[in-house]
Amino acid sequence: MATNAIEHAALTSLEHAGLRELAKLVNQSVETIISEHEKKNATVPSLDSLNVGPFDAPGDRTAELTEAIKILDATCAQLRATGTIPANTLAGVSLIHIRH
Repeated sequence: MATNAIEHAALTSLEHAGLRELAKLVNQSVETIISEHEKKNATVPSLDSLNVGPFDAPGDRTAELTEAIKILDATCAQLRATGTIPANTLAGVSLIHIRH
């Protein structure tokens, strides 16, 4: 019985470490995005902004910004999947096929 408790504690610790690593990746990506905008003397546009930004065209993006956006997108998807009830994920995926 003690072995099961130890194994559970070890697995829980690994799961928490994984979530913390994802959170670090989100933070690092956000800092890179902010830094790349600051280099252009610009701010990151708000969600409701209609103004043209310095990186609106894909060809205007730096390699660092492109990589940060990819990492942020993937990390947020992983966090969402990790925090979502599995049945909801399955239902959402199955509905995608019905909508298209």
